[in-house]
Amino acid sequence: MQHTETPEKPPTPNPSFPPYSTESLSLWPNHILTQLLTNRGCFRSYLHKLKKSPTPLCSCPERVEQTARHLTIECSLFSKDRPAALQNLPLPVITQFHIHTVDVHRLIKNIFQMLHEQSKRDQLLSHHN
Repeated sequence: MQHTETPEKPPTPNPSFPPYSTESLSLWPNHILTQLLTNRGCFRSYLHKLKKSPTPLCSCPERVEQTARHLTIECSLFSKDRPAALQNLPLPVITQFHIHTVDVHRLIKNIFQMLHEQSKRDQLLSHHN
């Protein structure tokens, strides 16, 4: 009698751990993670100091200074994308514990896509002035 192995079932996901992205941001230094942690890069607050943006304010209804923290945690433009786990967490905690989750990866990707488009608009405005 020959014994055949039955295939094992894949493990059931644990609901207490958020799903991880297969294309997530690396924890090794890269330009996106560096911009998030240092608040230097394509954020209007930083670009305005360099005279590369007409305003330091975010284009959201809150009209506050556009920083990495504001976009990641507070900005209403990203409220539908923002995972509940990110409410009022400091950026170092987000990058340490949540950066590889699917939801945070999607949020950061959307933020930087918006920043790229915003930068193009700001450059066009500055060339017309």
